[in-house]
Amino acid sequence: MSIFYSRFKDKPNDELHSIIRHKSRYQEEAIFAAIKILKERGEAIAEEEQLLLELKERQQNKINSETTTSFTQKRVLAFAIDLLILTICSYIIGGILLFTSQTGAVTSLVISAILIIGYFTIGNSSVTKGSTYGKQNMGLHVIDEAQNTLSIGKSLIRSLLILSPYFGFKFLELIDIENVFILTIIDSLSFSYYLSFPFLFFYNKKDRVLYHDLIMKTRVTPSNVNSSNYFHQNNSLKYLGFIPVFFLTLFLSLNYLLEDQPVEIQKNNIDAFHNNEEVFSSLMTEINSIDEIEEVENVSFTTYNQTSTSFIITVKSTVKINDDETQKVAQIIEAKIKERNIKDLIPYDNIVIVSKYGFTLPLASYTIERQDVF
Repeated sequence: MSIFYSRFKDKPNDELHSIIRHKSRYQEEAIFAAIKILKERGEAIAEEEQLLLELKERQQNKINSETTTSFTQKRVLAFAIDLLILTICSYIIGGILLFTSQTGAVTSLVISAILIIGYFTIGNSSVTKGSTYGKQNMGLHVIDEAQNTLSIGKSLIRSLLILSPYFGFKFLELIDIENVFILTIIDSLSFSYYLSFPFLFFYNKKDRVLYHDLIMKTRVTPSNVNSSNYFHQNNSLKYLGFIPVFFLTLFLSLNYLLEDQPVEIQKNNIDAFHNNEEVFSSLMTEINSIDEIEEVENVSFTTYNQTSTSFIITVKSTVKINDDETQKVAQIIEAKIKERNIKDLIPYDNIVIVSKYGFTLPLASYTIERQDVF
């Protein structure tokens, strides 16, 4: 089915015959579309035209069977190349962040969003002839329904449709949400979002389109091929398929969240911890309030060789790791631990403060770590 087939299907027979008679005025695809419609209507067509139509259909079927796998491989390889470029850029930006003290989770997420969305917006627009570096190397480009490359605005909307949910879920992970039902809904939507990619990509074998292409009426095609056969199927299965996926992930997420989760603090004396949970919660809150501390990542009581027990606190620092300042912060944490007489609640032999500083981007992460033992 071509765009001409859609345009011509409501035309009367005499107009279609006129198109066939005046071949020099029309594109080849238009002529074949007119012949095909007349044949479907049971109209008499010349033997020569019948042979041409059969030859065209055989050629198209052969091309489709030969290129489906190749096209899929090119799409995957193009994405892999783009992902490699973005990963390298992320590490470069992350390295710069290490020297600017801008390694907060929100800052890292915003920078990643600008980098990734900007890359695909510009790369898939008319600025680069519709091809990111990966697509360019694989001979692919993005076009719209009129077979034109996308404007910056349209390319931005297309990129936001597929990437904004990802960054939205990442942002929600940074928020301390305690409501189990809300967490379940978020997790279910997240699972459905990620499962939609292979579902749509492999279900529609002819187009290999995702929902952002369906909404924007765009398509990734070989850049050296006439793409007049542009179309998108409006098959409801593409959308109805998300219903069982959503409820399946909803059920799995709900069961997962309602199960007894392991206590964040690992310890030998579980009863002692539960009996003094308020003391530990207060300690964590006070440590988090230190200016140089972004968050407490983990607390554990670890026994080595059944002889020595360490009280280990792992914190994420907002300042670069250095001998003097980091040690001062560790000493403040040690003092707060001793103020609460934690040793009387759960005996330990030493305190280990693990300070981490670095960045975590969706495609890259780098962490500097230091331990202070008291």
